[in-house]
Amino acid sequence: MKITNVEAIHLRVPPMNDPCEWGEDAFIVKVHTDTGIVGIGESDTSPAVASAAVLAPESHQSSVGLKNIIMGENPLEIQRLWDKMYRSSN
Repeated sequence: MKITNVEAIHLRVPPMNDPCEWGEDAFIVKVHTDTGIVGIGESDTSPAVASAAVLAPESHQSSVGLKNIIMGENPLEIQRLWDKMYRSSN
């Protein structure tokens, strides 16, 4: 099994460009595989910052977006992927 896509989803009520005094937001990540299995996770953090961390383009060896780091990898190798993401995005 290989990772084929990673989606960073930023949910917000009201929509991003609408003014508000109060709102709710959430960060969801979907990891797609070549077998059709999709993993879904969420984080209680700034969705805009988390999305940027996932989708950032590579600028040098230790500054790579998380999506680019795990594309083509086996999603079941959790510790190895965590270590790889940590080393490549600090």
